[in-house]
Amino acid sequence: KLDHLLVDKTGTFTFGRPKVMEIVTFNGRTPDDILHLACIAEKYSEHPLGRAILAAGKGKGLSIPEPDHFNSAAAMGVEAEWEGHRIHVGKPAYLRDAGLSLTPPIDQALATQSDQGRTAVLVAYNDEPLGLLAIADEIRPEIPGAIRALKAMGVKRITMLTGDHPKVAAAVARAIGVDDFQAELLPEQKQAFVKKCQAEGQVVGMIGDGVNDAPALALADVGIAMGAAGTDVAIETADVTLMNDDISGVADFMWMSAKVLRRIKLNIFFSMIYNVIGLTLSVVGLMTPI
Repeated sequence: KLDHLLVDKTGTFTFGRPKVMEIVTFNGRTPDDILHLACIAEKYSEHPLGRAILAAGKGKGLSIPEPDHFNSAAAMGVEAEWEGHRIHVGKPAYLRDAGLSLTPPIDQALATQSDQGRTAVLVAYNDEPLGLLAIADEIRPEIPGAIRALKAMGVKRITMLTGDHPKVAAAVARAIGVDDFQAELLPEQKQAFVKKCQAEGQVVGMIGDGVNDAPALALADVGIAMGAAGTDVAIETADVTLMNDDISGVADFMWMSAKVLRRIKLNIFFSMIYNVIGLTLSVVGLMTPI
């Protein structure tokens, strides 16, 4: 009965394995300096972007020491202390909330990356922005076909949910052909969007794989976790877990659900018929309880 499907972008529409595509530096720092500081701050992060940064650092052979202190703000960024210095890594809004000021050249660099469909992660050291990491994720090639299959199963609307910048979200949405997208969403905002759709009378399915998706998965009429790539929290919260990370399985699952329900109704119909026949024959004495 699902008519509106909400899908988290990272790990579902994309492979969930973003890569650092470019490092832009400010104030004379080298790209390796920026990457090194970002890796220290992200060492304990479980976010896909954090893992991408760490993978880039390891690929460069950088030594990544332990931070003295680590704090994560869900879907926004991380803050760490190392050797008495403070490191911020995250969205522009996260750094602004931490009291850091972003100059017009930095804003221009952010806009340039967004226009290319990349997510820009800023790196600040002792409250001074030093550079940004441009990160991008590859769209799964099977997604357009999966969307057509879901539409054929009766899903009227498919909306992509993401914490990315609207320009990045728009580029991905155009490429895969969804009906709509919601960008720059925090976990509680994803949950609020589910509630809004339900209040409009829609039967809502939510597909996700990350910790940030758990509140929305719990509230949706049907929460669906991507099993192979999903986090434990998402899998435990969802009503359904796909055993692989292919969203095409959702259409198969909906087809199977509809077929099982039809079979249940058919079985009940025939059981009622032979019960009526049996009771009638027993009343007229042609059939005993045995």
